[in-house]
Amino acid sequence: MLYIGGEGIELKQKAVSLRQQGFTYKEIVSALDGAVSVDWCKKNLKGVTRVQKKDECLQELIALGV
Repeated sequence: MLYIGGEGIELKQKAVSLRQQGFTYKEIVSALDGAVSVDWCKKNLKGVTRVQKKDECLQELIALGV
């Protein structure tokens, strides 16, 4: 796929964000209305990992248990 101007950068940022939230490649394609393909996702998002949000309550329980 070829993107002109800043549109491609914006799409990639959206795709990266979705991947970090745990979306599959197929779900990303659907969420972006087919603006990217599954193959594009495999090529461009292979190194993106899911961001783990720390749960404050869980962290406090772990600290108290130590």
